[in-house]
Amino acid sequence: MRELFWSNTIWYILLFVTSIVSFVFTYHKSPNRKLSMAFTFSIIGLTYLIEILLLLVFNAYTYYPGLVTDNFQDAVLGNVFSQVSVSTTAVLIAVYNLSNIWFLIFAAIYFTIEELFVKLGIYEQFWYKTIFTVIGYIPYCWLVKKWYKKLLDVPSKYVYYITLFLSVFTTFGNSIITTLKLLKIQIFRINFTSDLSRNHTSTAVIIMSCLIILMIELYKAKLHWIQKACVFVCLFVSEYVLYRTGILYIKEGWTFIVIILHLLGSYFWVSVMNQLLSNNKNLK
Repeated sequence: MRELFWSNTIWYILLFVTSIVSFVFTYHKSPNRKLSMAFTFSIIGLTYLIEILLLLVFNAYTYYPGLVTDNFQDAVLGNVFSQVSVSTTAVLIAVYNLSNIWFLIFAAIYFTIEELFVKLGIYEQFWYKTIFTVIGYIPYCWLVKKWYKKLLDVPSKYVYYITLFLSVFTTFGNSIITTLKLLKIQIFRINFTSDLSRNHTSTAVIIMSCLIILMIELYKAKLHWIQKACVFVCLFVSEYVLYRTGILYIKEGWTFIVIILHLLGSYFWVSVMNQLLSNNKNLK
């Protein structure tokens, strides 16, 4: 593992460091720091969904950060470094309102990084070509820039809810779902394929998305706390059914803790991201 760290992992860490630098510059410049923070998480969520399609569904490429022995889980973790880097750079462009020429400049930088990772053997392309990154990055940056301006102005409820959903998808998914998977405490397992980690990722995306949508609706609903408590009980029973049917594996002794973490954790992140986004006076 030590050899892998210096040959593989260190390059992903350096990529993550550049992401932190981008985020710091963005946070410093932003006229609305709380909103920009939530927006960054939202764009990371968008990028994750795009990349997971390429990684999981279309088998376009894979990553080798050397963090865990499970090959697909290792690829998913490598994907996190990639998505955070791409997302923070795009948000940087949006917040600084950089001209379109910067789309090409950063696309060229990512072209270079991707080719370097291929040469180092820490990232492997199957049918995917690096030029696809350049082609896709330009409209991606344009979308992020337009999206950010819309949020600062008078966003539609549709734009606001998508932003909220994706920001919660990122924070809840990484803080709870991924952590519990890495600790081998819980695994989602509808058998789409013969690979346990692929099944977990596919199932987690589906179930997590449904839970987040329900929690957003519950959070926004003008219900008495007793009514909300009843909904929580129903959701608890639903997750317990998933556990009993084998769709959700939970380590012995952790069942109730994990289900409560799912429910309270998702609701907590909906509350936090909503507060950050609502810092925009046009959303109040």
